Amino acid sequence: MDHCMGSLNLKCENYIGRWLKEAGKQIYIAPYLNQAHWQLVVLCPGDNVVVWFCSLKKKPDAAIKGAVNSAMKSVTKTAEGKPPQHGPQWIEAKVHVYLNSKCHMDVISVCVD
Repeated sequence: MDHCMGSLNLKCENYIGRWLKEAGKQIYIAPYLNQAHWQLVVLCPGDNVVVWFCSLKKKPDAAIKGAVNSAMKSVTKTAEGKPPQHGPQWIEAKVHVYLNSKCHMDVISVCVD
């Protein structure tokens, strides 16, 4: 089981790294499905920053965090053109959630600290 998970994590890391290298964009918006709950990851390789959005205020799990950290290290460069000494800065966005009259959750606003 651990070998299978390790293989899956490596595939995920390779996919993210290839996606970042080939597209060459400043910002990437990626939906992430974890335990039947959608979350959002915004990657900013030029600034070595990852912003995490979760309406349930869950923290990123170790698998996605590890894959993103490794992929970002492979494409992010310092001003001198060298890889950064540390992984990206993770920012967990504050998501304000309100219940409407039909008991559906509506995300009204998002504020990043």
